[in-house]
Amino acid sequence: MIGKSSGGKMIGINPVPQVDEHPFIKTFLDGASPNQNVLGTLIAPVDFIIAPPTGERWYVTSAKVWLEDKGSFLMETFGAIAELTNGWLVEADKSGSTLELFNMKTNAEVFSMFASDSFINNKDLTIETIYGGTYLPEKDNLILDGDLSDVLRFRVRDDLTGVTNLSVTAMVWKEL
Repeated sequence: MIGKSSGGKMIGINPVPQVDEHPFIKTFLDGASPNQNVLGTLIAPVDFIIAPPTGERWYVTSAKVWLEDKGSFLMETFGAIAELTNGWLVEADKSGSTLELFNMKTNAEVFSMFASDSFINNKDLTIETIYGGTYLPEKDNLILDGDLSDVLRFRVRDDLTGVTNLSVTAMVWKEL
């Protein structure tokens, strides 16, 4: 970027938007519930979303997943349950178009999208197996515009009721 500061704003080529100095955490919700261990189907998926209100633009810089289950995680299972048939879909509605970001059916796919922050493997089945990971958008931050009704969604399209806990939060910066 070429430019100089003028009253707290950058001027020049490709100015960077001014954002709130403190990011905040948004939890993906289905109504009031953050736990994605629900029964979803292709015909009746359950959506967990974050969306800025009208008049706001959000810059999503990362998403964190928390997957907890009884039993050992194998690469070909989802948590400790069988591989998903339809998948755990991540989509963004941007400017009236739906973009599929990724669809995960196994732990291997979750692990490849969400870099490990913490992993406790349950070898003796006496405690929960826990996986925590972070997804960082490639290239640019994901920008959600409330005036365009943009949404970031995790869509459950299988029976995840056998999973102890599955939740996702996002790190968000609000444009000033």
